[in-house]
Amino acid sequence: MRLQSVSVKLWLVMVTLVLLVLGSIGFALNYLFTGLYINQNITSLEQQAKDIAKEVADVTTIDQLVQRLSNIRYTQGVTAFVSDNQGNILAVSGVSMGMGRGMGMTMHAIPLNESEFAQALAGKTIKKTIMLNGTGSAVMVANRLTLASGSFTGVIILSGSLAPVTESINSFRHLLYYVFG
Repeated sequence: MRLQSVSVKLWLVMVTLVLLVLGSIGFALNYLFTGLYINQNITSLEQQAKDIAKEVADVTTIDQLVQRLSNIRYTQGVTAFVSDNQGNILAVSGVSMGMGRGMGMTMHAIPLNESEFAQALAGKTIKKTIMLNGTGSAVMVANRLTLASGSFTGVIILSGSLAPVTESINSFRHLLYYVFG
């Protein structure tokens, strides 16, 4: 009878160790995948902003800028904002709508503070993750935009929802819970 109690204790210790190792690996993978997916979205938006800035580099007027931006195909779920150097939104583009005038919006409508806006105007690429009002989170990239005539310098801001990333991570978590169970 003593042999059985030792073997039962040994099995309990092994099962506990396996569960601890699986839990640790699952937690680490969850953390790594979350960071990887978010960084991948930010990198994609950053490249898209640079491509757009190159695409409109030869434009000379604001109207031509709005027209050119309306012809660009944005990644699904991306919203583009173009502002002048004062922070007034000149044009907005969304998933289902074309590029349109900014309708009197200012930078206060976008979670980009004055310091970040000034840095973007100076040529630095601003990248950040923002929380949306009850609808999840998004990534945002702001880049300088200058027209060929030199008559206009502004900022292009691309914002993309992290909902697909969150769904993927939640699916992965459910899989981990299933395996762990």
